[in-house]
Amino acid sequence: MPTYEYRCEKCGDFEEFQGINDEPLKECPCCGGEVKRIVGRSCNFLLKGPGFYTTEHRNDKYLKRSEIDKQTNEWIDHKRKLLRDDKKTVAAGN
Repeated sequence: MPTYEYRCEKCGDFEEFQGINDEPLKECPCCGGEVKRIVGRSCNFLLKGPGFYTTEHRNDKYLKRSEIDKQTNEWIDHKRKLLRDDKKTVAAGN
């Protein structure tokens, strides 16, 4: 179902999941005030089928950054494990 954005004069902006054939909201579900549908800021859609894999058309900069992120996360996980092991050793020694 599509997500529509509305603006209430009292509450501010909010989103509402509605069927594509549903009538636009006329009143705020929170306060009952008047609302207006606004043009959405995002347009997310997912292409499905052959040729639309999310990893298919990555540029070299993205792939390099992805590898750096992976190595950084592995290093962080390793350091966390060492800290946990140190805490266990200290706890066992007391």
